[in-house]
Amino acid sequence: MSNPSRKYPRQLLRTIDEWCAALKRANEIAPTVAKLREEVRWEVGVFEQLPPEADNVSSTGVDEQSRIALEAFQKRVPAMPPYSKELVCQISSTTSNTASVTVSFLSRVTQLESPAARQYGLVKLQEYFDMQAAHKRPEEVRQLIDRHIPLLLPRFDQAYDTVGQFVAGVSTDTAAANDMRNLVDGLQGQLYERARHAPKEIMTLRLVAQREGFMNVTVIHEVWTDSVGAQLGLQWCRYSYPSPVLYGYRFVWRDDQGRTLPEGRSPITRAAFMFELIQKATDPEVCNRRTWCRRGPTETRIDAALVIRTD
Repeated sequence: MSNPSRKYPRQLLRTIDEWCAALKRANEIAPTVAKLREEVRWEVGVFEQLPPEADNVSSTGVDEQSRIALEAFQKRVPAMPPYSKELVCQISSTTSNTASVTVSFLSRVTQLESPAARQYGLVKLQEYFDMQAAHKRPEEVRQLIDRHIPLLLPRFDQAYDTVGQFVAGVSTDTAAANDMRNLVDGLQGQLYERARHAPKEIMTLRLVAQREGFMNVTVIHEVWTDSVGAQLGLQWCRYSYPSPVLYGYRFVWRDDQGRTLPEGRSPITRAAFMFELIQKATDPEVCNRRTWCRRGPTETRIDAALVIRTD
């Protein structure tokens, strides 16, 4: 059986190349934009510090030219997306999973009878480990484990050494696989213990993700109470982990500074708050927005009768 074209790795590489090219172009014009920013900041300062006697002097020409410049800048230099370190970490985690699958594929290649295939797999595996070493990835991972789950360090060191020995040809893939499995099992056990609320509570990775904040949640739409200070909100969200992607509702609190509080830390002491939010969410002007509830055969949504149902 022939292998598929494996088009997605190429598409991913092409997308990353395009992003890097766009970043390079942005860096090329950054000095010009910085100079323009300095000029505009000076212009704004002129009118903010204007003496009262100068108020009668017409500034129509300035306003008109500024409007033209604003429209030209917005059209030719669109704003970049609001990147965040947390988002990049999530992307890095996803691409690391892709690399892990590729490493597993190469490990199977090294088991083929063809000497050329075995040599090819070993060479490519060595390239991967050299790249990881150049990126200082093992040191980063070890520091993270030492900071958050120090009891896991012996298993990590053992697995890292055994895998390196396998790539060097002085150990078997079985030994490397066993040590990797021990590392993963140890990580799972530590996560279960941290997230467990009762000694014998049955745990799942989904539950750990929810309690430890690993689940990537995108808020599609939300409504909030009108109370002063802390506010309760009802959100329609997209849950991107674990697979498959899920959509659903959740109640959350935010403090008087607008910061979302960890789930489960603040109880809902008044049912009236929840009813108020459901009423807002089912208001015709809100509920008819496509962003509030995604239509689909397996979708849950709040309907006009103030109940949750499955279409």
